[in-house]
Amino acid sequence: MYPFKITYDQKPRTAVLKRKEVGSLEKGTAAKIERLKKNGLRLTVQREVILNALIAKSNEHPSAEDLFEEARQKCPGIGRATVYRTLRLFHRLGLVRRLQLMDGSFRYEINGDPHAHFICLGCGLVFELEASPVVELSPSQRQDFQIIGASLKLFGFCSQCHAQGQKVPSFDPPGAQVVAEQGMNKGISGG
Repeated sequence: MYPFKITYDQKPRTAVLKRKEVGSLEKGTAAKIERLKKNGLRLTVQREVILNALIAKSNEHPSAEDLFEEARQKCPGIGRATVYRTLRLFHRLGLVRRLQLMDGSFRYEINGDPHAHFICLGCGLVFELEASPVVELSPSQRQDFQIIGASLKLFGFCSQCHAQGQKVPSFDPPGAQVVAEQGMNKGISGG
């Protein structure tokens, strides 16, 4: 049904796509540590544990609570507030990206190559799409607009929720508009 393969881990709401290579994460980690130092911040034990938890769960788009549980295994004394504060800091520094789900909660990922995300409106499944549309600006638009980031989130239903007959909710997803089936969806196919 989809032009890509999805495999599920132990948690039914998380898809794992083998998109990232370990080598690229290791290189990226050094750059992230350097960014902390450039901003006058130390790589404390807690920050390192949280960064390693993000790397360990890099394909899962973990919640702050997932990262807290992962970090607590390595550093039993780490506090929940420390994890949340560190994630806010990492986000502010551009080390991580936050994805807002339908319920207002956030999922996190290491900030790397730009890519789109699919978010299931039924179960909250989040996974990365390798092919992202490219937006080209005309010369006049480039003069008037400085792009500092981009985010593309596609909302819909995973194959399991679609098979269960899930319906579009009566409210708009965060940062997006639900488009009627006969409108924008004409040019989009699932496979």
